[in-house]
Amino acid sequence: MWIGSSIHGFVGFQACDCKVPQSGRQGDFTLASNPLSVLAVVCLLTFLHYTAAQMRGPILPLYAVTHGASATGVGLILGAHMLVAAVGSIPFGRASDVWGRRRFLLGGMIVTIGTSLLLPLAEDPLALMAIYGLAGLGVAAFTPSALSLVGDAAAPGRAGHAFAWYSTAHYGAIGVGPYLGGLAAESWGYRTAFVASAAGVAFALIVGLVVPIRVPALPTSHSGATFADIRGNAAVWSGWILSISGLLIQGVVFSFFPLLGHDRGLTPAAIGLVFLILGLANTVARLPAGWLVDRTGRPAPWAIIGVLVASVVTIVLPHVGGQTLLFLRYDACDQGPCHGRV
Repeated sequence: MWIGSSIHGFVGFQACDCKVPQSGRQGDFTLASNPLSVLAVVCLLTFLHYTAAQMRGPILPLYAVTHGASATGVGLILGAHMLVAAVGSIPFGRASDVWGRRRFLLGGMIVTIGTSLLLPLAEDPLALMAIYGLAGLGVAAFTPSALSLVGDAAAPGRAGHAFAWYSTAHYGAIGVGPYLGGLAAESWGYRTAFVASAAGVAFALIVGLVVPIRVPALPTSHSGATFADIRGNAAVWSGWILSISGLLIQGVVFSFFPLLGHDRGLTPAAIGLVFLILGLANTVARLPAGWLVDRTGRPAPWAIIGVLVASVVTIVLPHVGGQTLLFLRYDACDQGPCHGRV
């Protein structure tokens, strides 16, 4: 049910099929300058960072409930995270335009490490909400910078292909991370799983420090899109509205599917497995989806279909149990091609 970044390609494709040379920005990476190298390193960092960060996904709701949080409390904890990430994305994205992508990529990972280490020290739902809300700043710093680097490096007419690779890394991590988190929690407990998450992000940070890149100057006839350029673009606004609609579904699933699975007898590892199946099946669709966007130039119908399928599956989900729950979530992966084509 991974709709959010699916719409990234929609908005990026509509708003900015233009390339702005970024090689001279102070503070950006400085070694590999081939566009494919840039894309490869960004995808690697994205996969490593979000695999480790998403280890917290299925276990934080269970950890919070164990320490007295209500269902409403769980929603507030995860909602604070996404709200901070959303509110912070625009100013951090703008700041990365001015001061360089690299420092915000690395800074976002540092925030993720710190908050992952703080989570096992907290038990009160309000404290968990404050810490996980702060973790949203890491997402706000990392993701716009990574997406910008992908857009900077994409060759003219190949934006869909480039964003498909990024989405493959992102959603692959969203699938693998919860599974690893569930295994860690089942084997060593919730607190150790949070520490393992911090260790994984620390490894990604080291990679980011030792593998620098630089965006090359690409041939272009455009100077780049600003908000003034896109504010009257109906396609961009429709993409944003559709993204908000889809993310409401994602928020519900992230917050409450672990609790539902736990009530239906699934272990943390089994809950993580559900997310793994969903994430990987969705990921498989990304590369052909990017090719299709480049070929057809019509991402909107597939975005709408994806959100509709996600809505129907989410409605049905609470009414099934046991192994059927697993299979239904697997069936929901069939929306992956719809999302991937955005």
